[in-house]
Amino acid sequence: MSSNKLVACAVLLLAAASAAAQTTTETPYTFDSLSAVQLVDAGVVLTGVQAGASLPSSVSTPLSSGLVYERCNKYFDLMIEYPSVYTLSFTVKSVQGPIGPILSLTACGLALKP
Repeated sequence: MSSNKLVACAVLLLAAASAAAQTTTETPYTFDSLSAVQLVDAGVVLTGVQAGASLPSSVSTPLSSGLVYERCNKYFDLMIEYPSVYTLSFTVKSVQGPIGPILSLTACGLALKP
């Protein structure tokens, strides 16, 4: 085998091993109410009462682009504008990259409270 083919095989093996080592996790969140939405450098910080909890907590969502992010921002606004009307749910996906986790907002939804 020529040295170019050996190098190409080695690169492919390293790429496959790197891809296999990446871990992906998805974390779902559900809020019964929001009391604050803050824009920060890294994204959006939501403060409110999560489903099943009695005290407020804060969750950071990544700053990203695309339709999901645009819809979620509208949902965040609705949660603040109409308290106790909706339940907000969203999912943050984390992929372990070579330098650290890469976060993205992958799903978002509103549901009318009964």
